[in-house]
Amino acid sequence: FLSDEGLRYSHSEGNDYLRTGFAMKKYVDVDGDKLLHVVISVEEQGKFLKIAAPCAYRFHHDGTSFHKLALFQTLLQICHMTKMVQFEYDAEDGEIRAIVEFPLEDAQLTNRQLMRCIHGLVKVMDRNHFSIVDAIKHGLTPESPAALQKAYEKYLEERRAKRKRDLWGDGKGE
Repeated sequence: FLSDEGLRYSHSEGNDYLRTGFAMKKYVDVDGDKLLHVVISVEEQGKFLKIAAPCAYRFHHDGTSFHKLALFQTLLQICHMTKMVQFEYDAEDGEIRAIVEFPLEDAQLTNRQLMRCIHGLVKVMDRNHFSIVDAIKHGLTPESPAALQKAYEKYLEERRAKRKRDLWGDGKGE
């Protein structure tokens, strides 16, 4: 399926997974590259499919509980707003990976299913990169659309007031 789509991948002898990668617009990996590494594996004798972005992020042990709370809230919000993509966190080393997994059981995997999973994972990672980084580094969480609209309206109001002051003065002894 990957070859049919023109995607490059690698397979190491003895492993039951394929590795591929995608050039990204926003997402930056832990090495500073705009590349998302993806691992595709079939488990349970072909009954279960996993598509993962291992080591997508890392939450360092020196991070505060506040930042960890913001990170988990952000990851849960992303899961709530999207389809299929989940996040896993390894408390031992701080690894955060994005993953799509589903049972195949007795069904045959189709090209269309696989590509939807892969491209869905890639899009979610690129679309939400800055929110995840803001949570890890600054303890910030993404706002709801209503909160963003309210903040934007407040910004416009403050901007108009500043322009008015700049144009007409502040009214104090001019």
